[in-house]
Amino acid sequence: GRVSFQSPGDGDLFSAVYSVFPREVSENLLLLSPTDEKIGVSGYVSAPSAARASRSYQFVYVNNRFVKSKRISAAVEEASRSLVLAGRYPCFVVNLSVQFEDVDINVHPAKTEVRFKNEREAFSAVYSSVKSALAAFSLKPPKSVELANEERANGHIQREQTSFSTAFFEEKRDNTVKTPSEKSFLEYSPEGDTAREDFAYAVSVKQEESEYAPKISEPPAAESSFTLQPETLSIRIIGEAFDTYIVAQCGTDLLLIDKHAAHERVLYEKVKNSDLESARQILLEPVIVPLSVAEKTAVLENSELFLSIGFVIEDFADRDVAVREIPTYFPAKAVSDAVIRAAEKLLGGGVGIEPKEREWLLHSTACRAAIKAGDKTSNEELTALCKQILAGDIPKYCPHGRPVFVSVPQKELESRFGRI
Repeated sequence: GRVSFQSPGDGDLFSAVYSVFPREVSENLLLLSPTDEKIGVSGYVSAPSAARASRSYQFVYVNNRFVKSKRISAAVEEASRSLVLAGRYPCFVVNLSVQFEDVDINVHPAKTEVRFKNEREAFSAVYSSVKSALAAFSLKPPKSVELANEERANGHIQREQTSFSTAFFEEKRDNTVKTPSEKSFLEYSPEGDTAREDFAYAVSVKQEESEYAPKISEPPAAESSFTLQPETLSIRIIGEAFDTYIVAQCGTDLLLIDKHAAHERVLYEKVKNSDLESARQILLEPVIVPLSVAEKTAVLENSELFLSIGFVIEDFADRDVAVREIPTYFPAKAVSDAVIRAAEKLLGGGVGIEPKEREWLLHSTACRAAIKAGDKTSNEELTALCKQILAGDIPKYCPHGRPVFVSVPQKELESRFGRI
């Protein structure tokens, strides 16, 4: 006689998602809108802070039918990779609306796997939609999920919602995320998570655990909530540990900051939306980069891609290429290594969608231009770097998903030393 699951059954997508997903995820969902004329994208993706340690809450639909698609799941994860801590995964419900002739549903007897006529186009549509949603969500307080969704709905990011054929996705609704009353849904008792998981299993047509999903328990998020407002930024640099970690005091918190990860994040945020194609510097002497024949071909075939992030690369003698111009922020000593790594990545097919290619190159160049562990850095430079990181304008993770800093409150230190 025990009620294990209850939902309103009102045909509203957010209501269904709220009933199935954990509450901390449901209250941090971002609205997805289409960015491609051919492929409609709708649904929700979790904010970076609500990422989970497994892929249990990832659902893909095509024309409102549940399917399994590693490519679409990968598109969402790639779009959020630079904002999510390594080892954690976004939660999402994504529906793609495509022409029936553009999708093959006869890949698997159960028809839960599909193949798109243009896989690259499908990947790009989802990737762009998720990127757009995350761009509207500012990590700077007091910005909220509700405000981010409201801005997108009001046209701050111009996307138009696509209507779909069935009531599940069709209903016109306010794009602002609202938290339904708990009385309308299940009571959040100890059995709540089990009920939601059972329901998720049922609505996904008894979906098997994804082949690539790690079966691990859900630890608490490792994200630090420490954020300062610019007017309160009073930082005292105590020193450096191992020429890598900045030790600082800010108010009643002791901070340990990875200076390489911090500088890399600052550079990446600075350049990702900049016009790097025009912000270039001409080298007095071009940097000659030795490559294999295949690597050289891959680099020259993608010269426009390199130009879009500020690198002018030309053919040279034999198997070499000449780098004649680089971004203004990029050190000349790191050029050769950056081009070689990019050539290996392009040749290996590690990236195959243009927005993803460009983002990977931005990650790579920001990493190589950043202060390195072991570099000697002045107190003034360390203080400026700390203020940029702690102001809350940029994410607290480096582009690779590693935390930039950890904070230890004074009370915690006093507790450990038995003072309180």
